[in-house]
Amino acid sequence: MIADPINTAGIAAKVGDAVKSWPLWSWVAVALGLTALALAPPFRALVPAPYAPFLWFAVFMGWIVVATKSASHLPAWQSGREAHRTAQMNFVVTPIESQSFWAIAKQTDGSYVTQITVRCMVKNRTDEPLHLLRAKLIRPKISGEELPGLVTMQAPDSNMHGTAYVSGYNIPAGHTLPASATILHRGVPKQRSGTMTATIEFHDADTNRVRMPIVLNMASPPGPVKSDWLARFGLRG
Repeated sequence: MIADPINTAGIAAKVGDAVKSWPLWSWVAVALGLTALALAPPFRALVPAPYAPFLWFAVFMGWIVVATKSASHLPAWQSGREAHRTAQMNFVVTPIESQSFWAIAKQTDGSYVTQITVRCMVKNRTDEPLHLLRAKLIRPKISGEELPGLVTMQAPDSNMHGTAYVSGYNIPAGHTLPASATILHRGVPKQRSGTMTATIEFHDADTNRVRMPIVLNMASPPGPVKSDWLARFGLRG
């Protein structure tokens, strides 16, 4: 009896569609099973020698399908991960690059201090007041002592800036307000001039942390760090 080629093609198409719809874990199981069959001596002995090349071809194709399906899931996984991370953020920090800068200043003792000053808008996404306490430079790395810095927030009803731990300033629930941070390091980065790409990490009173990428222009001229640098930026402790 001769098989109907049309029916055979239809069956093959249905089988192909069914196989393509297998979930990723099924393909991983198939690829692992074929790999074990090809590598484990007790299983490999069950395969006749003339069919060994076909077995290795099946192993190769199985892992290609696994890689392809994994790549197709990657964008959705990344989007879901980003959405989950955003949902977990208690506050969001947006840089104001035009008002931010970095500088290197020589001190009276001959050492050098790198100063990074950033201005940003901070949105409190919680139903409680947000108290920002610290800003830390993550990138670029600067070898040397981290000197005391300053993080201030603007008052909701005025243009005054103040700290959380002295002035009691905070960002009310659901509000977005300007904030400022000054970070000081005794030492210099590998980059000595020009535009710097940096990452700043803000900490609040509940130990929550949010990182903010920013592009900083170098202050020109950098000038020495003055003793009244708080007053230079309209800040108070």
